[in-house]
Amino acid sequence: PVYFLARREVIEDADEPVNLVQGATVCKAVLKILSDKVNTAVFNVVDNDHRSKEAFYTAVAEERNLLLPPFLKSKKTMNRIVLGEKIKQVLK
Repeated sequence: PVYFLARREVIEDADEPVNLVQGATVCKAVLKILSDKVNTAVFNVVDNDHRSKEAFYTAVAEERNLLLPPFLKSKKTMNRIVLGEKIKQVLK
């Protein structure tokens, strides 16, 4: 996503949290669910890191030597954080 954001003129909702997940975490969750034949209907597979868009994407851009456009703060913060507590219990 950081390459997509780097092409924008501004990045809105800078203070909103990110709800992302690493590919390895998804693979681990899927393998565990399939191997244990878990019958629970819905899992939210997300990482524990819910930094703001600005903090997260700035750090990623710096790692990749990318320049990002300016960030704009939200006028109305939704502050939606996806919790993955159910999948954490299964992955123990």
